[in-house]
Amino acid sequence: MTINTTLSKKELLHAIKLFFLRKRKGRRLINSLFFAFVLSLFSFGEKKFLWSIFALKFTIFFVIFYIVIFYLPYVRFKNSRNTLSISDKWDSKYETLIGGIKVNSHKSEELIPWYNVLDIFYISHYIFIELRSRKIYVIPSRFFNSITEREDFIRLVNNEIDSNLLISTDSKRHLYRYGWLGLIPIFGFFVGLYLFSKGISRHRNGILIKMGLGCILLNLLICSFVFYKIRFTNFFFNDDFNITEQQLNIVTKDIELYNSLYGTYPDSLEELLKVDKVPPIADPFLQQIVSPLDTVTPIYFHYYKNGNNYILFSVGKDHISNTDDDIYPTIFDSTKARTGLIKLRK
Repeated sequence: MTINTTLSKKELLHAIKLFFLRKRKGRRLINSLFFAFVLSLFSFGEKKFLWSIFALKFTIFFVIFYIVIFYLPYVRFKNSRNTLSISDKWDSKYETLIGGIKVNSHKSEELIPWYNVLDIFYISHYIFIELRSRKIYVIPSRFFNSITEREDFIRLVNNEIDSNLLISTDSKRHLYRYGWLGLIPIFGFFVGLYLFSKGISRHRNGILIKMGLGCILLNLLICSFVFYKIRFTNFFFNDDFNITEQQLNIVTKDIELYNSLYGTYPDSLEELLKVDKVPPIADPFLQQIVSPLDTVTPIYFHYYKNGNNYILFSVGKDHISNTDDDIYPTIFDSTKARTGLIKLRK
């Protein structure tokens, strides 16, 4: 079968854009949604699951995957040296032979062996022949005499690709060495995604699929272990405790300074802005469980004024006030009346 084609540079670039943005669009969109969902379940320092944080992470990861999967390959190809060298008019002749596809253009003549053909696609009136070198040939469907001739050409190429399945599968063995990179925490997760995607391509490679899944599961286990250490143990509790205690001491100084200047204790911690431009009144333990997008739920230290006395404390690890793990300032001796510090319990 012989097909003669003529494309302008503008039409060729338009066709290439369709190829990169619509090739296996449904599967790539599902992959983007799936992997964005999986990554959004990871805890990146937060100690409580919040739907607002999950939605924010999911949106960010989905946009990243969408750009990487859909747009970056097109931009890379468009800016490649071969694409930039395309003339305003591109004449080509395609001829199917026993050994492959013979391509004649005004620049060169080459025979593409069937084992070098990766896949063939029909997208929006264009036939795309993708090689293993990532080179792409475009044949507009209008250059076929009939729909039947077009379908016969696609069927012929598909049959030749399938008959060279063993050779094409063996050509992926060079990817096996990347499996070691999957042992690197977090980075290995993305290595696993890459190997898995290569393994489930048209010509399935069971070894790549298993390596990819292994890298993904290993990194999920690592992240799950880290999440467990942060969420259910005292792994970082001492650091949080020390930071909270230091902030409480600073706020206590500000309260005493306010009292010395105005002759009374402040009615709320927000009034400390009069004596400190940036008073550290946010409770670190409450910040861990309240979404940054939540502007309603209070995250300040608990402060109560009672005449010439007041109480100031943090909710502590359990995030509940008036319990045994509440944290109080230590800057003053609580037995001194001038400090006004009292510990109220329900």
